[in-house]
Amino acid sequence: MTRKERITHMENLFDKSNEVVRQLRQAIADFQALQPTIDELDNYYKTDWRADFEADEKGKLPADLKRGVLSEDGLWDLLEEYQRLDECIGENEVRPRLTHTPHVNSQKDDARVKLRTMGASWFISYAYYNLYDKSHRNWEKAKTMQPRLSSYNNGAQQYMKTWISMVLDMNNNNLKKNEIGLTPEEIKIMARKLLVEMEKNDCPCLTHTPHVNSQKDDARVKLRTMGASWFISYAYYNLYDKSHRNWEKAKTMQPRLSSYNNGAQQYMKTWISMVLDMNCNKLKKNEIGLTSEDVKRMAQKLLIEMEKNG
Repeated sequence: MTRKERITHMENLFDKSNEVVRQLRQAIADFQALQPTIDELDNYYKTDWRADFEADEKGKLPADLKRGVLSEDGLWDLLEEYQRLDECIGENEVRPRLTHTPHVNSQKDDARVKLRTMGASWFISYAYYNLYDKSHRNWEKAKTMQPRLSSYNNGAQQYMKTWISMVLDMNNNNLKKNEIGLTPEEIKIMARKLLVEMEKNDCPCLTHTPHVNSQKDDARVKLRTMGASWFISYAYYNLYDKSHRNWEKAKTMQPRLSSYNNGAQQYMKTWISMVLDMNCNKLKKNEIGLTSEDVKRMAQKLLIEMEKNG
């Protein structure tokens, strides 16, 4: 390569890189400007979405009304993906787990929340793969995996039959709105086969989690779901000082509480150690008003409290 050719080649790479960086900068600006819209959708999901979803289930909405927002997992996936990207862009944090979930009022509500997290179609597909036919892989087409697997693993032993019954009671119009390529008829056929299989083998849940390779990976995933600062704030409130309420400032609550409640018993010390090892620049980028020094000071107090109380 001559000098002229080399410079021309590098100039092309330079121009291409500049353009990609410019596009990314614009995309990030557009993404950050989306926050009020996401807040409005998040508020809708927490308030009126359930009533609108049930009206659709009962056939009360016009057939020609566009309503992707009411699909079984569309809005949840959007909010989860937004939060994940927001944390990636801002190098944000993680979450913890306690002894109660204040926003879940009964076992049936808890079962419903977990099923909504998975998506009814995904749940049936994964349970069918896990308990009946290992060649069935439609569940792998879902864009988000870890929150679904976590809800499945944390509820299958207790809620498997409840979940299947809920799916069998669902309106077919809602079941057909899924991203994994199954028709409502296929979903309900698999659901009935699962019930028969469970009665035969008395075996309600799965025994492995294919996408989590170790306990440390599982701990890290759960902490990332909560956000490190949120986790420390909630654990500090729960275990040390009930007047500390910064954790309540987080925009999303249920996935954080779920990760905390499903992992605190097993991972509390691991999570605290991970937070104490974190770069302060990452910890200071949180939405709950804590400095990195606040977070690490509380983490150290929690370790001392845990040692004291066994």
